[in-house]
Amino acid sequence: MSTKKHIFLFRKNTQPESVLTDIINDFNCKTEICEIRKETYFDTFDWRLYQNGFAFLNDENHWKLFRLSKKEEIWIEHSQASNSENYTAMSFSDESIRAKIEDVIESRVLLPVLVIQTAETCGLIVNDQQIPIINFSLLISQILNKDGSQSLLKPITFLIVHELKGFKKEFKNFSEYLKNKGLAESRNSWDTFPILLKLKRINPYACLPKVNIHLNEREPAREATIKIASYLFKVAIKNIDGIKNDIDIDFLHDFRVSIRRLRTLLGQMKNVFPLEMMQELREELANVMSKSNSVRDLDVYLSQKAYYFSLIPANMHKGLEIFFNMLQ
Repeated sequence: MSTKKHIFLFRKNTQPESVLTDIINDFNCKTEICEIRKETYFDTFDWRLYQNGFAFLNDENHWKLFRLSKKEEIWIEHSQASNSENYTAMSFSDESIRAKIEDVIESRVLLPVLVIQTAETCGLIVNDQQIPIINFSLLISQILNKDGSQSLLKPITFLIVHELKGFKKEFKNFSEYLKNKGLAESRNSWDTFPILLKLKRINPYACLPKVNIHLNEREPAREATIKIASYLFKVAIKNIDGIKNDIDIDFLHDFRVSIRRLRTLLGQMKNVFPLEMMQELREELANVMSKSNSVRDLDVYLSQKAYYFSLIPANMHKGLEIFFNMLQ
């Protein structure tokens, strides 16, 4: 039986449990807990997938790649990935999913960026002849903390209603009923991921090494410089945990890019701030850069491992493998 999906959002102060109880009392309806599932969203540390319009998640059974738009739903679904704490595009054996991801994230590591738990209650409404006329699902998505406990943040709740073929009038009546109960039908496809990120105050665009701030053309040079410097400094700080935990070589790369740009910026502002202060700051930043030079060199060598192996005969690979093991 073909269906058409409609999504209803709960207005402020509308209680989902109360609406569900009313539906059960006012209609010939049966409900049951269909599923409680945990979904972990993955992205690179600099949100490459999200910034390119993708969402990539694992729901404990399989991996899913979504296009974050109203026109496209699941792009690829795959059930296997190599066992690893740090996933990359090469972790997936399926060439199609690997190619899609690699085009966007290159060699970056995929990290868990958000974990949610969704409880789904399914309902079926029948007429006097016990013929199904409407089915629906109430979904409540809750953000989970790193330890698996539920976050104190308010959950996201919505109702998916399937209009069954041949029962358009019944759906229209049910739609009016829901609106009277404080629900509003969404005109767009509904994806909880961007909403939950906003709820958790996560900005996927905040860690771009490229300066992405608005400057007023009449803004004084001092204030504009402070804005740019603060932005670059925040980007550098965001990469520190990734550097310490040795998760991905691009944490150090983007950290160094931000510091280098900050030094360049300060070097151009000699007449805006006291010269002595600028020189001291630039020297401190240069010291930070010098301490990370050798680590960055090692990262570059390790990232080019396959290239170096291609330069020598196969019978010499064992010796090169020993060399790289020493670097690691």
